[in-house]
Amino acid sequence: MSDKTYFLWQGGRETGPFDEDALRAQVSAGALSPNVLVRSSQGGDWEQLSGVISPPRSTPKKSFPIKQIRLSRRVVVILMIVAVAVLFLRSHMFEEIIANIRKASEEARIEKQQAVELKILQQVSDDFEKLNKTLEASSDYYRYNDSVTALETKVQAVLSETQNEDIKKRVNQGVAAFYLAYDFKIASQVLKEFEKLRSVIDVGLSYNEYSKMVLDAKINMDALLPQINDNSLKSELRNIMSCFVRARTVWNEGYISEARQEWSQAYELMKPFRFKLLLNKVDRDLKVNPEVDDD
Repeated sequence: MSDKTYFLWQGGRETGPFDEDALRAQVSAGALSPNVLVRSSQGGDWEQLSGVISPPRSTPKKSFPIKQIRLSRRVVVILMIVAVAVLFLRSHMFEEIIANIRKASEEARIEKQQAVELKILQQVSDDFEKLNKTLEASSDYYRYNDSVTALETKVQAVLSETQNEDIKKRVNQGVAAFYLAYDFKIASQVLKEFEKLRSVIDVGLSYNEYSKMVLDAKINMDALLPQINDNSLKSELRNIMSCFVRARTVWNEGYISEARQEWSQAYELMKPFRFKLLLNKVDRDLKVNPEVDDD
């Protein structure tokens, strides 16, 4: 403890005396300003406290030296590998997530498109089925043809809702078959006359019976041909009929072997004609059921 004491001038009066340690403690505690006036108890002038006593000692903070850690090359390489592996795994994980999102989106798009296409096929199928019934009941080519034209207009509007070229091809193929269907309907009636002739020839009949049946078949054919608009179909039917007529002529002249050749020729001409009739029916019936596949 210091022996020196001091008087303070506070609040307009003199107080004290106080030793240096007491004054220094009050300054440290903030209870006393270092600018307060003091004088020695032994006499002297008034002066600021800060000029008389030294400021309180501050306790130095302990410092701890930072140890530098030196990493070996092997440790550095391992850390780098681990870092790269983590980045790779994160990148791969994100790629997989993005791929799954894209896959789900594509599956949803395809499912939606398939629903649209199924709706189109169902609608077109209903229209085709109605037109098939119209064909069966129709006896007027021009009225039937108007129905097909109206159907084609409606179908093209429906097909504008899809980009599926296979569906467009299948439906348009069906429409084209309907345009020919009336001609094939009449042609099939002519073909039935030819089938009658073939059945009796295979069984066996006299020349007179055959001659009468050929004449009847030609009369029926001539009555039906004006209802056919496709000239190529008319030509094919006439060629078949000509074979049966020529067979009648050469049989009458006694050349039965030549007659058989004419019949064989007629049968050969009938084969592709039957196929055309069948193909036209398949093209129309294929569209009635949306689940039927071209494959």
